Amino acid sequence: MMSNVKKLFIFLFSLVFGVIFAMAVSLAVAYFSDHAVAASAPPESSSIEADGVEHIQLTVELGKVRVVPGDDKEITIEYQYPPEGFLDNQLRIVSDRDGSDLSIRISSKQKMYFFSLIKDKACDITVSIPRDLLPALSIKMQAGTLTIDNPELKSLDIDGDIAEISIVKLGTAALEEVTVNNNIGNITAYLDNFSGQTVKDFTASVNIGTVELHLRLDEKRGYRLDYAYNIGSFERKEERSFGVGKSASYETEEEQSALYQIKTDIGGIRVYEDRGAA
Repeated sequence: MMSNVKKLFIFLFSLVFGVIFAMAVSLAVAYFSDHAVAASAPPESSSIEADGVEHIQLTVELGKVRVVPGDDKEITIEYQYPPEGFLDNQLRIVSDRDGSDLSIRISSKQKMYFFSLIKDKACDITVSIPRDLLPALSIKMQAGTLTIDNPELKSLDIDGDIAEISIVKLGTAALEEVTVNNNIGNITAYLDNFSGQTVKDFTASVNIGTVELHLRLDEKRGYRLDYAYNIGSFERKEERSFGVGKSASYETEEEQSALYQIKTDIGGIRVYEDRGAA
């Protein structure tokens, strides 16, 4: 009996602590990202030669980052400083090329401190990748927000530390595999599953936070979902569960043309479907 009481106490304590911690992180991330829109300073930009690039490693220390398709032949990075409180902190963009591998690091002169001691404010940063380049893109996002908005890629791999990660739309030319890992923060992904869409494997995991999948499907397309949580909850249509340690699979009756693998240690998993949305 005592053993069950202890387990229940540990579960409740971990759940409350995890929720409070995640809320604190979300508030901190939202604070410095919401203050990133500059009203006074004009945007600046930098260009990087992209011809022959097959793999891009993008590392960002702190920022409100958006990755989009571009019409130019070069990779362009446009950035805009916050209007105040930036402490004369200039952004640095360092690129290194080794054959077909391109490394880009976006950093700043001042260091970043945790939670309320954060001194740097996030810049608005837009990274434009040429539509016909089709590289494998790897992103290391240390802090801030990251939005993926329809770039044409061969593969996408995201590793977040303290971040809010959102996949608004994915290109359709060659992309088949997407992997997103986040330490603290949320992952939101809008995924299309239509004839002609090529993303077959999507994997997302978060230590503390929520993973949300918004699936658009036609009437004939289906999927398989593998999910797991240590302490948290799962929601899909009328199915809801919460508690400690659950892993399960779900398969639609339609053709399983995509595999989604989702995991969270402390947090929630939510899956939404919109059929016939093409």
